[in-house]
Amino acid sequence: MEAAKYDIKIGKMVPKYQEMQDVIVSLLPFEKGSSIKVLDLGIGTGNLSLNLLRQFPKAKIVGIDKNKEMLKITSKKLLKFSLKVELIKGDFSNFLPKGNYDAVISLLSVHHLTDPQKRRLFKRVYRNLKSEGIFINGDFVISDSNFINRKSSKIEEEF
Repeated sequence: MEAAKYDIKIGKMVPKYQEMQDVIVSLLPFEKGSSIKVLDLGIGTGNLSLNLLRQFPKAKIVGIDKNKEMLKITSKKLLKFSLKVELIKGDFSNFLPKGNYDAVISLLSVHHLTDPQKRRLFKRVYRNLKSEGIFINGDFVISDSNFINRKSSKIEEEF
């Protein structure tokens, strides 16, 4: 998807896009005033990180994305938080910035990987998390649960 039109299109293509961001941020088990360090995989145009920084003003974000144009948009969008954000052009499927993160987050990015790439990524994420750290991935999945799959289909149809 073209970077310049991403924010407009994603809201029209993905049911409950804003709600997905809100849920990810709400699941972070930290006090709002905490100085947490967060890695955003596939930061895109920075929507999830912006949401997070509004809720956790002392957070530091490291965002990685392989799309240079997306990172330009993110840089502008997060300009007022520029001292708290480090953007890295890279492919998280084979590279993660080293760190001791309180949280690793991702929204609509990991589904682009193959299953073996996902397994390798999840191992690297685990190694880069603090012992009490958390990984939250908001993405498209097919569940082993028929109930969840039916519910997801219903939400998509209603959208």
